[in-house]
Amino acid sequence: MIKSVLHERLQPVRDTLSNRGVGFLLLSGVFRSGAQWMDIIVLGWFVLDVSGSSFEVAKVAFFRMIPLSVSGPLGGVLADRFPRKHILLFTGMISMGGTAVLAVLISFDIVVLWHIYVVALVLGIGFSANNPARRAVMRDLAGDKLLINALALDQIGFSLSRVLGPFIGGLTISILGAGS
Repeated sequence: MIKSVLHERLQPVRDTLSNRGVGFLLLSGVFRSGAQWMDIIVLGWFVLDVSGSSFEVAKVAFFRMIPLSVSGPLGGVLADRFPRKHILLFTGMISMGGTAVLAVLISFDIVVLWHIYVVALVLGIGFSANNPARRAVMRDLAGDKLLINALALDQIGFSLSRVLGPFIGGLTISILGAGS
């Protein structure tokens, strides 16, 4: 009895995950979000280590998050007017590019705080354009019937990445150090 009720309740989840495009988008969202949260922890720790100032850490967080409130609505307009797949690819490249530039600057020991502010701003802009496009692609892939389940699973993945990303970031710092 309980098994059949559970089986029946989980059927929409199975239907949603059986859609290959939705499953791939959900999995990529978990990794992207986890990397973002890990980046926030490691970058904050690095700034604190380099500057010794908690105010500088707050400034990095400000530059990272301000695009969400300023350009977030613009991301929705972009998702409506341009190919969503291209937006997702472009914002992914922006994030990788910003992180790669910062990694090179840190590796050559030439990074200064304004570099970090600029990269944080670029990463924030990328995220603010990516999120509305991801939601729109989710609707395109899942359709109206599975959309609620797909969005719920996406939120579960985002919440999971909020736990695992900082944990992995902290583990990375403890093993390699903030500037590695």
